[in-house]
Amino acid sequence: MCIAGCTTSLDTWKQGNTQVPTLVVLCLVSFVVLLNSGCKQITIGGKERPLLTHERIEGSVQIGVQKETNENKVQGNTTKANRMEILETLRLNTKGNLYHPNLLAYTAAIGLGLQQQRFKSDRGTDNTKGMVNEYDLTLDMFRNKSYPLNLYTNRSDVTRSRQFAGSIRSELEQSGGMLNLNLKDWPMIFQFSESEINQNAFGSSSQDDFFKTDERFKYSTSHSFSSSSKLRFGYEREDTSERRLASSRTSIRDKYDLTHDLTFGAEDWHRLDSDLYIFNFSGDSNQKRLRWLENLRLKHSQNLRTDYRFSFNERETTGNVNSETRGRIGFRHKLYKSLTTNGNLFTSKSDTGNNIELENEGGGLVFQYDKFNPFGQLRSSYNVQFIKSEQTGGGTSINVIDEQHAYDVSSMAPIELDRRNIVPGSITITGSGGIPLYDPVLDYNIFENSGRTNISVVIGGEIFQDAVTNGGTINIFVTYEFFAEPEHKNDILTQNFSMRQQFDNGLGVYYNHRNRREDISSNVTEVTPDEMWANTFGAEYSNKGLSLAAEYLKENSTQLEYNSKRLRAGYNWSISHDTRAGIQTWNFWNDFRGTNPHEVTVFNVGGQLSSRLSDKHTVSGGIDYHDDDDSQFGVTRGLDWNLELQYNFRQLSFITGIRSDFLDNPGRERDNTTFYFRLLRSF
Repeated sequence: MCIAGCTTSLDTWKQGNTQVPTLVVLCLVSFVVLLNSGCKQITIGGKERPLLTHERIEGSVQIGVQKETNENKVQGNTTKANRMEILETLRLNTKGNLYHPNLLAYTAAIGLGLQQQRFKSDRGTDNTKGMVNEYDLTLDMFRNKSYPLNLYTNRSDVTRSRQFAGSIRSELEQSGGMLNLNLKDWPMIFQFSESEINQNAFGSSSQDDFFKTDERFKYSTSHSFSSSSKLRFGYEREDTSERRLASSRTSIRDKYDLTHDLTFGAEDWHRLDSDLYIFNFSGDSNQKRLRWLENLRLKHSQNLRTDYRFSFNERETTGNVNSETRGRIGFRHKLYKSLTTNGNLFTSKSDTGNNIELENEGGGLVFQYDKFNPFGQLRSSYNVQFIKSEQTGGGTSINVIDEQHAYDVSSMAPIELDRRNIVPGSITITGSGGIPLYDPVLDYNIFENSGRTNISVVIGGEIFQDAVTNGGTINIFVTYEFFAEPEHKNDILTQNFSMRQQFDNGLGVYYNHRNRREDISSNVTEVTPDEMWANTFGAEYSNKGLSLAAEYLKENSTQLEYNSKRLRAGYNWSISHDTRAGIQTWNFWNDFRGTNPHEVTVFNVGGQLSSRLSDKHTVSGGIDYHDDDDSQFGVTRGLDWNLELQYNFRQLSFITGIRSDFLDNPGRERDNTTFYFRLLRSF
């Protein structure tokens, strides 16, 4: 029966049926049960056992109900929607092996059920029914051989809530494997995977909906010529495609990386690292990158080390080639336990394309002093660097591709792009590999001030949500066009001094000073030097569950003046043995001067509570309020709160809760409330 069912499913799949993976897993599970109940016994090592075994089948039956209401107001137009969803699911899981655990061991899980959904909006009412298809199958083969193989396939269907946004449903299917060839001289690893994700948002912008496929292949090998010489090679190919409501993007990335490590000298004190890296990208823009790196590190004594570094980088983007050749020598010296000195000299020559060449040479010193004292620990440092540069050519536009910046939810600070004189309309922001492409209205805003361009992330937008999902931070990649200044020479001197005293009672105070001096000359036109100085004063206190922080920053510059004040406070405590609570708040004041003066005030307060009312009952909840007042882009206010009650008794569990979020952006208002309960019986 199982074989016939699989054959029928295959024929159906050829006609376009996407249910075949679940039916295949059903056949596999049925196959396990059939063999275990009536298959022939075999003898291994003098002991009889079934050919195919499995441990006790465990599982659960669950019923879940979720009701979600949403109201959107965009430029005075209001839309309302309601969704009711009922899920009835049976899940089973087990593990076992075929013939012997070292031949084939497996873990298998499957979830089957019925999904009923009623969707009501201003356009009408829609009722749908469908199957819940989830599975997870992992095979480990030939564990103790020189060629272990791991294969997996799984599918999940998850609905999750988001801060200051409606819930989102993600259907993920993925499969892959890894083969290790443990050869004596050239061990190799082959990895392959493919995934498909379909994401749909309720009560949010259709920009959140997307369909994405990803195929990857990795190969790596290594060879040890001796105990002190090792060669490694790696190759990776990634083929990605993403489709959204108004756009679609595809990309192919190939990476080649060849490295060699050599240690030599007495007790292998010295080391030479070599690296050759090639990267090819095809998509919206075609890119090729080449990096050659040589790094020699010599250890002269326990307290003195020197390093010598050479690098060559070349990048080609849509016909434009730029390259850099760079050399550097440096040293590190440690005096007793307190003072560490680092120094370096460097020279580089760059061809940035469009007949623009740049030569740099310079050096720097860093003194770092750490000392324990009767009050605690004192840390201080002084950094000075001098750069002499000469640019030939210029007065033309240059493209910058994938300039990387980090966005931190907790700081909410705007992101300043590296170049000056940027064309605002040329800016695009993406995630890694060009996916996703973020929206310049829903996800971020652009503002200019005195030749500098900044990115302000929109609360509740996709960059914000991706950062929250990623633990609070995310890397974004910015592509833009800027106008290169005419040929010129300049000398730049930068200095940085910092000092921090950490007291034993938990108090810490710090001070930081930065300044930059620039002497610039040009035979073509007058160029304004980029000079600045900044002072930062701060204090932090931490004791048991209490944390406090305050900081003041004042920056003056020939390009931009900027003042910032920051306050933070948090307290986590145990009200009783079974009850814990926490509260956090922060307030930022940012004042931008220059040609585009504006002020930004950000306030956030939140709290959490969790209490075990009895052996069977637990209640938890949280609230978060956010207020972002930007004199240029308007006021954004958001409120997000949730409350949940859990009941657990032996193998029975019950969860019910409510989550509500409200977000008011300039020109747009969103209100979402979700009620849910789930009843689960395990066996």
